[in-house]
Amino acid sequence: MAHLTENPADKDRFICVYPIYINSKKTLAEGRRIPTEKAVENPSCAEIRDVLMAAGLNVYVENKMHPREWNRDVQFRGRVRVQVKQTDGSFCQEKFTSRKDVMFYVAEMIPKLKTRTQKSGGGDTSSQQGEGGKKSKKKKKFICVYPIYINSKKTLAEGRRIPTEKAVENPSCAEIRDVLMAAGLNVYVENKMHPREWNRDVQFRGRVRVQVKQTDGSFCQEKFTSRKDVMFYVAEMIPKLKTRTQKSGGGDTSSQQGEGGRRRRRRTAWEVEVEVEVEVEPRHLRKLLSLTWLLFCLGLVIDLESSSVSFRFICVYPIYINSKKTLAEGRRIPTEKAVENPSCAEIRDVLMAAGLNVYVENKMHPREWNRDVQFRGRVRVQVKQTDGSFCQEKFTSRKDVMFYVAEMIPKLKTRTQKSGGGDTSSQQGEGGKKSKKKKK
Repeated sequence: MAHLTENPADKDRFICVYPIYINSKKTLAEGRRIPTEKAVENPSCAEIRDVLMAAGLNVYVENKMHPREWNRDVQFRGRVRVQVKQTDGSFCQEKFTSRKDVMFYVAEMIPKLKTRTQKSGGGDTSSQQGEGGKKSKKKKKFICVYPIYINSKKTLAEGRRIPTEKAVENPSCAEIRDVLMAAGLNVYVENKMHPREWNRDVQFRGRVRVQVKQTDGSFCQEKFTSRKDVMFYVAEMIPKLKTRTQKSGGGDTSSQQGEGGRRRRRRTAWEVEVEVEVEVEPRHLRKLLSLTWLLFCLGLVIDLESSSVSFRFICVYPIYINSKKTLAEGRRIPTEKAVENPSCAEIRDVLMAAGLNVYVENKMHPREWNRDVQFRGRVRVQVKQTDGSFCQEKFTSRKDVMFYVAEMIPKLKTRTQKSGGGDTSSQQGEGGKKSKKKKK
C-alpha cells in the first residue's frame, strides 16, 4: 500500500491515470479532469499505455474501474499506473512533474497514434464513398406510418397525429399495408413498435414503410406528397375494407335475429311455467345454466332475467374489517370498530350463525399482499330475497354486515379461548416466579 512505503520508485507509489480523466465525452461531474478542448474522445488504457511507454516511462495496467464509469465495456476498463519519480525523489523526466502533465501529454499524443489516424482517414474515405453511393444509387425515400398515428382510441399525447373525427378505430399494420398497396404504392412492414404504444398485442405491432418519392426526387403519386396525406387517405379507406364492412354488417344482422328470436320464444307457455315454478340455489346455478343450454338446443328457452333465479349477494373480504390495515390498504370501517386479522372462516361462521345464506370463494383482494391461507378468500352473503326484500332488517347494506361481523368475531369461542388461555398462562407464570422467590 502507498502509506506503507516511502520509496517513490515503488509500484504502490506510481500515479494512477484512468481513461475517464481525459475523455472529452465525459463531464467534470462524471470524472473528467482536464478541459474538454484538450481532452480526447474515448481513450483506452492500451492507448494511454502505448503513449507513455513510447515516452520512456515505466508503466503497467491494472484491471480496475473508475467508480463513476458506468460503461463496463472493455474499451473503458482498466487504469494505468505510471512512475514519475525515481528512488532518490527526482523526476524521471522533467516534463512529467505531476499527474496533470501526464494527462495533458497523453491527451495530446493519442490522436496522433497510427490506430487513430488510420481510423479517421478510413472513416473519411468511407463517408465520402457513402455520399457517393447515395448520389449514385439515389436511395428511395420511404416514410414511416405507425398504426398509432391514425388510431381514434389514442390521444395526441399517446401518439395520434390526425384529428379524432378523421381517425379510425384500432387500425392494424396489415390494413394499412393493404390500403396502400391497393393505391399502387411501394410498401413493406417492419417488426417495430411505437415507443408510446404500451399494448404488445399482435394487432398493434409493426410499422409500415411507404415510398412517396422516386429516385429522381419526384413524387410517386401527386396525391401523396407527405406523411399526412398518406395518413388521411389510409384512415379514410380502412373502414371501407371488406373485413371491416363484413364485421359490422354481420353484427347487426345477428343482433336483429337474436332480438326477433327472443320475442318469439318468450310467447311460449313453457317459459311462463318455468318462471313460476323454478327456484334454484346458488350451488345449483351451474346445473341450471347447463339445463338452459340443453333446452335452447331443443328450441326452448328459460329467461333468467325475468324469472325468480336472481340473487343479490354482496362480497366481504377479510381486509375490509382488519384493524391492522389502513384505509389505503383496503380497510373500510373505522379502526376502533375493526377486528385484528379476521379470516374468511370466522366471517362465514358469524354470518351463518345469524341465519344468512353464505358461501366462500377462493379469491384475493387486489391490495392484499399476504398470500397466507388465513388472509385468503372472500365471503359472499345474500342480503336480498328474490322479491327484492331484505333477508333481515338489520342487514340492509355491506356496512351493516361488516360492522356486525367485526363486532361478533371477538366473541367467537376460538378467540375467547385464545385470549383466556394466554392470560391464564401468564398468571401461572407470574405465580410460579413468586412461589420460587418465596422458597428462596
